Amino acid sequence: MRLKLIACEVLAREFYLLASHSPHTIDIELVTKDLHDYPDLLRRELQERVDAVSDGYTYILLGYGLCGNATANLSAPSIPLVIPRAHDCITLYLGSKKRYLEQFFSQPGTYYYSRGWLERRGQKQRKDSIQDASLKELEYRALVEKYGEDNARYIMEVMGEWQRRYNRAVFISMGLEDEKEYEEYVASLAKQNQWQYENLLGSWALLERFSNFDLDEEAFLIVPPGATIVPTYDESVMTYRK
Repeated sequence: MRLKLIACEVLAREFYLLASHSPHTIDIELVTKDLHDYPDLLRRELQERVDAVSDGYTYILLGYGLCGNATANLSAPSIPLVIPRAHDCITLYLGSKKRYLEQFFSQPGTYYYSRGWLERRGQKQRKDSIQDASLKELEYRALVEKYGEDNARYIMEVMGEWQRRYNRAVFISMGLEDEKEYEEYVASLAKQNQWQYENLLGSWALLERFSNFDLDEEAFLIVPPGATIVPTYDESVMTYRK
């Protein structure tokens, strides 16, 4: 098969490596990380990229999660879309939703970093972590619709409390060469803030299955042409609407 992969640039090294070993032909197109700060702009950019894909491809792969709902409402007119059922790239780095949830609930006060996230910080050299981009763009109206106004307000307060109580910084290592300077940087951030530091070994499992098109319904969503991606706010993360 010939696949078009539109992905966040933070996963560039992983996707280029996997594409070189995939049984399929994968053409990769990267999108700047900085658009995570503006989910509406990111959604618009992704939709324009999807619309521009020629009919010579069998599937369009989206190298994203929900990412602050930036991928919500995306659709392709004539080619199916494939996207991991993930809230953000932490799931992609850890290899499964199960492992992501285990980390989230056992150590909620954690900042996560990766080599790709850090080396693509841009000119501002920001110190934000992976989940910052998702949490700060969590849409209040979506929570209200799903849980009601009182519960939505409580969830937002809890999220804010967790942000004030971070006590751990994690560097997710994918075993790539020359990660030492990034590990040391995250360790220094932890020391400055008196946080625990941990080097957590990532997993290639989910990314490899994605690149090899070895898909299952639990981990990946295949969106038919003309249908749109819709967040579910449950364990399935997302579905599609025709």
